[in-house]
Amino acid sequence: MRVGHSRGFGIQSPWSYRLVTTVIRETNPPHYYDKVAAGTVCENERQLKLCRLYFRLAGFFQPRTIIDYGAETDIYERYLKAGCSESDVIGIGKGRVAGNKTILANVNSIDMLRMSVVGEWRRCFDEAMELAHDGTVLIIEGIYGSRTAGALWKEVLNDSRCTLTYDLYDCGIIYFDKKRYKENYTVNI
Repeated sequence: MRVGHSRGFGIQSPWSYRLVTTVIRETNPPHYYDKVAAGTVCENERQLKLCRLYFRLAGFFQPRTIIDYGAETDIYERYLKAGCSESDVIGIGKGRVAGNKTILANVNSIDMLRMSVVGEWRRCFDEAMELAHDGTVLIIEGIYGSRTAGALWKEVLNDSRCTLTYDLYDCGIIYFDKKRYKENYTVNI
């Protein structure tokens, strides 16, 4: 099911084709990440793969504000910041969410959100959907890791506001743009 789009085959949109072939698919040599990796240790190969993907996505989209929700460490924040040094990266961990306050209280708009389905993820997701605008990128990690995450991903696929979706198995990428037709891609990376 994923092979058809793994190298961009079957993707008609030039913008989506470029995103898949130059950003989502690894095209950089490992030493490309050496400056970022100095002093950071990934727990496993999957986390390293996601860190490098987030680095490339931040470099491609050049977001002003990046929210990193639910990470146990700041490793994703480091890679996101290295991808776009001009970004303000705000990390919201599981332990830093207050009871009845809004999670994204001091945020006026979101350009990029990386979210794990942990803690108060539902509130974070709902608030992010309200703050999303054309050009916003949401990354949901572990979309097949649990029933809850799978149900969230199905909800996203059916939501008309989520214009372009990319199912990468380890994570899902949502891009908002009202000028584009709704497309769902399943990509093998």
